[in-house]
Amino acid sequence: MAAGSVGDDNGDGEEFAMESESARRILAASRYISYGALKRNSVPCSRRGASYYNCHAGAQANPYHRGCSHITRCRY
Repeated sequence: MAAGSVGDDNGDGEEFAMESESARRILAASRYISYGALKRNSVPCSRRGASYYNCHAGAQANPYHRGCSHITRCRY
């Protein structure tokens, strides 16, 4: 590897410290943390088989119903 190349580390953690500092500066530039970032690692619904969008007890996992048409061969 060439001296000073990406991923080069001299063993004392200096590269990690520089990466942390630059990440801290990037995060400090914004004045808020978005709700999307806060919720990114959470499980939307911990109930087994429940929909992520409707996490109530007894709710259907897929409440979508297709309309009746000739191609779906539904009966009136």
